[in-house]
Amino acid sequence: MNNLIRSKKVNYPKRLCQGIQKFEELVSLIQTSAVRRSGYFFELAPSNITQDKSGVLSPRYTVYEDQRHYLEDVRKDSLYTKINRGIGNPYVPYFLNFIRRPIILEGARFNINKNPHTLDCIGYQFTDISPYGSMIRQKDWVIIKTQGKGYLWVVNAVNSSVSSSDGWALRLDIASEDEVERTTYESVFKNKDDERIEAVFYKNLSPTHYYLNMLGIYIYHLFFVGLDGNTPDKPQLENALRSFGIDLIEKIKITSPQSSSSNRQNTSTNSTRPTAKKKTGGLFRRDKQSNKAPVLVENTKERLLKDIVLTLTWMYLKLAFSESQDSYCSEKETLEEMLIAVRSSLRSLKDLVAQFVGCDVVELEQMSPQLAKKIPQLSSQLGVNPDSVSLSFNELMSKLIHLPSSPEQNYLKNIF
Repeated sequence: MNNLIRSKKVNYPKRLCQGIQKFEELVSLIQTSAVRRSGYFFELAPSNITQDKSGVLSPRYTVYEDQRHYLEDVRKDSLYTKINRGIGNPYVPYFLNFIRRPIILEGARFNINKNPHTLDCIGYQFTDISPYGSMIRQKDWVIIKTQGKGYLWVVNAVNSSVSSSDGWALRLDIASEDEVERTTYESVFKNKDDERIEAVFYKNLSPTHYYLNMLGIYIYHLFFVGLDGNTPDKPQLENALRSFGIDLIEKIKITSPQSSSSNRQNTSTNSTRPTAKKKTGGLFRRDKQSNKAPVLVENTKERLLKDIVLTLTWMYLKLAFSESQDSYCSEKETLEEMLIAVRSSLRSLKDLVAQFVGCDVVELEQMSPQLAKKIPQLSSQLGVNPDSVSLSFNELMSKLIHLPSSPEQNYLKNIF
């Protein structure tokens, strides 16, 4: 992969062909190791991937063979020692960077009127510094350490609009079905009433979200890093969006590349006619000026390349923004179904790339000797000026992301 990242933009056709092969191998690795085997969670970083003589990928090490071992480590507050969550590592998804955080529960009260009993808190706040805001959602975890022991609670609900009628912002359930253990919880917490409790928060480690997030990260590295200002760091626009918290991410709408392509073609076709001022698609919806010079019609190859990079960006967004209702995670129920949807998108991408380089899809998939010999000469034969198609990932993302009008949108428009 390092050879791909070091390749120049003039060699982008070769990078597309080889990148598609590597990406499909990663999808197959997840299907084989995560869907069809019993291992609960393995890291998908390059350092944990090995390849056998036949070219098949597999994980070197599985962190958790089953969910029970994962929950034991959460309860013991040792999960963070078992996984890579470094902020500076480009192959660590956002949610893992701050999977463990110190938290203070305000006004905690053991609610005996609920059956089963709950721990209700009128408020909470994280005590560390994080650029990602509040991330608490159902199925996250809270560990309360008291009397020399850790007690694990699971988030039942988060109430964003606390009123006098309900009086709680965070409701926690006992994370055990064992009656003896539940009785122990009740004896320890039954006298809690309007207490301030220091605790530890863990974001739920969802292997499904992790694997899809990682596929998004690989799209960025395989096809964009090293070109047009794209660095190995996470995209700046995504950093800015996530700084507003998960509530904003959940509102993101991801536009299909076909819509963006259609808008672009209509602009080219009708560019000689004066038109009324209108909004264009994308995050910032910048105004189009009716007195601009006519736009030259793109050649077929150039249009194909633009469609290819928009399709790659669209797949990235649907993988990386798993909180969005337009993500693969939200559209499907199981990891297997999500990966089938990813493969469907990949087939559409292959069709575009095959048209672009002038081969059939089977030839592209198998990387035939004829195509491998042809690839180095492709760049000079395609008739596309590499600089005519921008690979700036922030720019591409902004074309496919939509947010409801908000102060956050205006802020982002001013800095990008």
